[in-house]
Amino acid sequence: MKYLVFGETIWDVYPDKSVIGGASFNFAANTAILGGEVYFITGIGRDDLGTAARGCIEKYGVKTDLVCENDKSTGQCIVSLGENGIPQYNVLTDTAYDNITADDSLIEKIHTIAPDVFYFNTLTQRSPVSRKAVHTILESVSFAHIFSDINIRTGCWDRDSLELCMRKSDMVKISDEEAHFLSDCGLIDISSRTFSEAVHLAFPNLKLLIFTIGAEGSEEFDFEKDAVINPDIIH
Repeated sequence: MKYLVFGETIWDVYPDKSVIGGASFNFAANTAILGGEVYFITGIGRDDLGTAARGCIEKYGVKTDLVCENDKSTGQCIVSLGENGIPQYNVLTDTAYDNITADDSLIEKIHTIAPDVFYFNTLTQRSPVSRKAVHTILESVSFAHIFSDINIRTGCWDRDSLELCMRKSDMVKISDEEAHFLSDCGLIDISSRTFSEAVHLAFPNLKLLIFTIGAEGSEEFDFEKDAVINPDIIH
């Protein structure tokens, strides 16, 4: 199966080391490790971290054909220790992954690849440039499945980005800590129904809801089969 992953590559930069990550990068790498043919649309800068990022993407077997290189810096989260040794995180803005464009050439390449699954999330929509690219891909290409990761970060999401994920996807992952944002934004009504019922009613396009619960793992609700593993956890 072919996967097209759109999103961020972020380095967590500590005083003594840098560690690559980002939800999109992690999804691409793990899917490739599991045997998927993965193409990654991400933004990297023409800098040392960009060169290192490309090497990591290749190391995990992810295709780099669609990696976008631009003049912005590669995504970084600067980690420092504040008072009492509590970590502080500074996620840089206007980075390479915030400036991904989807021109005719990119769309043509995607059509040639013919991916089965498209992955995107809320975080990569935080900038107008990359958000437009997501819209262009969704409007120009048909996929058998679309998987969205609700990846709420302060200042890096809004109602529109959240709704796009929910409305365009047939598979969605959301955490117990993020679930309330759907009702807070007025996208679902949980006043007289369970969370899963409210999601299914508001977004009938969804076939699968993956609900993560931190250290306890995750549960999946299959709307097509009306089945859930351990239903007491999805509430």
